[in-house]
Amino acid sequence: METRSSTRKGKLWRFIYGEDKNGSSPTIDRISELPDALIHHILTLLPTKTVAQTSLLSKRWRSIWYTFPDLDFDFTSDPFSPSKRFTKNSIYSRKAYYDGLTDPISQVFNLRDKIISTSSTAANSADIRSLRVRTTNSISFSRLNDVIRRAVRHNVQQLDLDVITDEHIIFPRSVILSESLRVLSLKSRCSAFRFPPDLSVMKSGFRSLVSLSLSNVVLIDNDHRLLDLFSHSSFPMMSKLSMDCCLGLKHLRIGCGALEEFELKCCIALQSLEICCPKLQTLKVQTCFEEYNDDGDDGIVSWVNIEAPKLRTLVWEENAVTDSSSLVDLRKLEEATIGTLIGFGYHENVSLAKLQSLSDFLAGFAYVRCLKFGEGNFLEILSDHLYLGERLNPFENLRTLELHLDVKNDTVYGGLACIFRSSPMLHTLILKYINKIERKRKWKSDDSFDCEEFWESQAETLKLFFHHLQIVRIHGVFKSEKEVRLPRFLLRHGKALHEMTFCITQHPFYNRNIILAQASPRRQNIFRSRVMGWPRASSNANITIR
Repeated sequence: METRSSTRKGKLWRFIYGEDKNGSSPTIDRISELPDALIHHILTLLPTKTVAQTSLLSKRWRSIWYTFPDLDFDFTSDPFSPSKRFTKNSIYSRKAYYDGLTDPISQVFNLRDKIISTSSTAANSADIRSLRVRTTNSISFSRLNDVIRRAVRHNVQQLDLDVITDEHIIFPRSVILSESLRVLSLKSRCSAFRFPPDLSVMKSGFRSLVSLSLSNVVLIDNDHRLLDLFSHSSFPMMSKLSMDCCLGLKHLRIGCGALEEFELKCCIALQSLEICCPKLQTLKVQTCFEEYNDDGDDGIVSWVNIEAPKLRTLVWEENAVTDSSSLVDLRKLEEATIGTLIGFGYHENVSLAKLQSLSDFLAGFAYVRCLKFGEGNFLEILSDHLYLGERLNPFENLRTLELHLDVKNDTVYGGLACIFRSSPMLHTLILKYINKIERKRKWKSDDSFDCEEFWESQAETLKLFFHHLQIVRIHGVFKSEKEVRLPRFLLRHGKALHEMTFCITQHPFYNRNIILAQASPRRQNIFRSRVMGWPRASSNANITIR
């Protein structure tokens, strides 16, 4: 009777040779004739456990496994999860791994150590290109440190650790001083990783590091020692940096000369951010800066200073407005996204200093070509604070503007008109309507005289805006007269308008079933008959409804 082991070997044999092991026709082993590097590349598409099983085929495939450079040990997925297939002492069971018994990672390193000990010329073949470890149960510091130390010994180039531990883990010196390490990603579910007390060790290491990702890392800095850490002298080759949920981080200065991409997320304790990177191209800052009192009674002053002459993409979302802001020399800025600004709630008194800080922040976007405002409160802020609207600098290079707009909110019209006036060279306008879903399908006529009168009063001040506007795209489900007042105004005064598109069947903010019901053929026909009768300032304006 055929056993499970023989069945598994037979499947692997057919996978490699294309014939049954006991078949009558001769087999031709074409895959084994390929170079090791090519076979390694093919095997990267398979789980590490499956790659290890190929070592049962022959000595040739055993050698392939012993020198496989990309190792992925995911103890959160099915191949390593405990099940009926694994015994109590199985090398793939979580209990065996976390109790310190023989585990897959130790077995792999032991095999590679044997290769090095038997032949000095084979040392390079035992090198590890990438090592990825994922755990869901707590792992001890000594065990994790052993994995890191042995990986560095095998000249690991990419090290990705996502672990859970109840102990504090100081950055291992072996990682800091590694000359082969290019990519380092550290994530702890319990904020376990910490920088060493003596930061001079870190400043003298990481000479070859290109990418660094830190998540849930403790960065408590009461004496401002971290200010000089992320500098060009400490990370001379780093081009990508990501920091997420760094506990205790209050003051951050980034001055890496080779840095091209920087992402900072969920650092709400942050008080100051200074970025001076001559090669930075992408910057994302999300959910940072705690909201402090405007009166200064807490003694905390927050500020932002960004100087990046080659910056092309900037994302700024869910951040509190700081006490002072400075964005310098962003002449290469192609695309910018601004989300909700914390600290400007309804019926909230905002100091003049904070309004000036926001004005200075927006002045840094003067050269942007594509500007997007998400589902935030920016339009309400412009409408509520005349001081800010009057000092809004024009976006002279702006060609594409995208806005999420609740047209039923009358308080946004003033801010919307202010943005239009500040965009004299705008070519494409994208409006995404946000409305509450209603069950009634009947076209509703409501009292929107004030809305129409407001827009007509702005026509004279928007002459430059209409002189260049050529494309308007509007996404939404149009259910009332108020929702078409703005498009009709744009069509009536847009002398250079070539295209106006209404997208009423697909909108990412609504349930698909509701959209289909709202955008029935009958509803589209009613909407189309109304739109086609609107007056147009441009004879070339083409209206499309889809």
